[in-house]
Amino acid sequence: MGLAPRRGFVAPEAARGFATPQVLDDDGEWSVGAVALGLFGGLLAAFVCWSGASPWVTSIVVIGALAACAVVNARSCILLTLTLLALQGDVRRLVSLGAPPGSDPVVLICPIIVLLLTALALAQNRLTRSTPLSKLVFILLAIMAVQALNPLQGGIMVGLTGVVCVMIPMCWFWVGQSWGSSRFAETVLFGVVVPLAVAAALFGLWQVFVGKPDYQLAWMRVWYETRSAIYSLGKDQGGSDAARPFGFFTSVSAFTKFLSVGIVLLVASAIGGRIRLLVVALPAIALSLFLASARGPIVVSCGVIVLLWAMRSRSRSGWITRAVFASVVIIAGLGWTLSEVNDMEVSPNLEYLVKHQTEGLLNPLDAQKSTATGHVQVALVGIGAAIRNPLGQGLGLATHVAGVFGGEAVGTEIDLSNMFVALGLAGGIVYALLYWRVFKTAIAYWRRTRTPLALSIAALLLVLVFNWLNTGEYSTIALAWFCMGALDRLWTRTVQTDASLVPAGAVNA
Repeated sequence: MGLAPRRGFVAPEAARGFATPQVLDDDGEWSVGAVALGLFGGLLAAFVCWSGASPWVTSIVVIGALAACAVVNARSCILLTLTLLALQGDVRRLVSLGAPPGSDPVVLICPIIVLLLTALALAQNRLTRSTPLSKLVFILLAIMAVQALNPLQGGIMVGLTGVVCVMIPMCWFWVGQSWGSSRFAETVLFGVVVPLAVAAALFGLWQVFVGKPDYQLAWMRVWYETRSAIYSLGKDQGGSDAARPFGFFTSVSAFTKFLSVGIVLLVASAIGGRIRLLVVALPAIALSLFLASARGPIVVSCGVIVLLWAMRSRSRSGWITRAVFASVVIIAGLGWTLSEVNDMEVSPNLEYLVKHQTEGLLNPLDAQKSTATGHVQVALVGIGAAIRNPLGQGLGLATHVAGVFGGEAVGTEIDLSNMFVALGLAGGIVYALLYWRVFKTAIAYWRRTRTPLALSIAALLLVLVFNWLNTGEYSTIALAWFCMGALDRLWTRTVQTDASLVPAGAVNA
């Protein structure tokens, strides 16, 4: 009788976090029928997009298909919606080419769906506002709701853009918290995001070496018709920003950030102990990112890889040693590679892309060759604006379309300073605390579980740092907030599982 083990008891070292607890999900995944329904809806939406239907008809059909999928199985809807967000650039080029800014109904599809998913989570009692991270998100949303009515930003439409472009994308946090089980988060990151990154990279290389499709060239003519950056299209487009690849995304910036996410996810999984098959596509992703001629994502990706390698250590001294060693290797290797590439003879089509990239990375402090110092100065100006106007200037001014509705866009390069400008000191401080809480939780989750998924979530949030709410980059914003919600769910369940495994009185023993 005394030999029977006590139910739920584990060794003390497991309770102290030295063993990896198994966190069980309390709800199932998706069925084959639900996936089939989602795929049918996706094919129907794709057919409507290619058929030449009006933007409003297309939007209604796609919303109906995704909504039906959400009711039947939310996880299938999440996968399809995240895919649509990545493909939204080309969808808009095919469906609503030439639509004036702020009048394209296609951009409302995903906000409506994420609101529906959030409503379903509330109805099914899935989400919680009791965790430290969710409390900060809720407080931030409350501040934003007040600032959406700030008269300093302009008319009511400016405030509404803040709701649509900032508050609603943050609802992906509640979606991740409600459905982001370990298995599903794994599916999202490595079954959807990484394959999309590989496809985008290959398409980007096609755009550089073969040329952009006719529908993209038509969009570029509309987009650049009043800009001096473009002077030619087609294969002779070298020498201007028009030569840069953008895949199927809305912009080069969104394209490069998504490729960065793909790179760090594959590297994080490998460092965490699991090498993925798509790791063979890393050179293609890296080359496409380089030819996109955006320096920031390359620098950030390298920095994140250094941190990931350091996090593999279990001690503080090991962190420092690994970080220093990895930094030296990456800086030396990158510097040597860039010097060699800079001296290479390349075709006229590639010369602008290569020179713009190598000269900026090799001379980061030279204002004539790099914009790094300018970006830092703009961010500091944004924080200074919050000190001069501590009550904030209104949520809508932090969006990329504020000017369309009569507001004055005050973008400051990074979301943290944007929030200080838009929300004032109180909102900016809450957003800074959210950053601190997210990374504190991510590090704790990695230390406790030591799983590839934990390191991958941390990697995604790190590579998108200061871009969690840079409006206009729809796909990466959704990914960041979904992963925050999934992290909150996974960490909470890990702590609860540990607590349930420790017998009463063990703490006092």
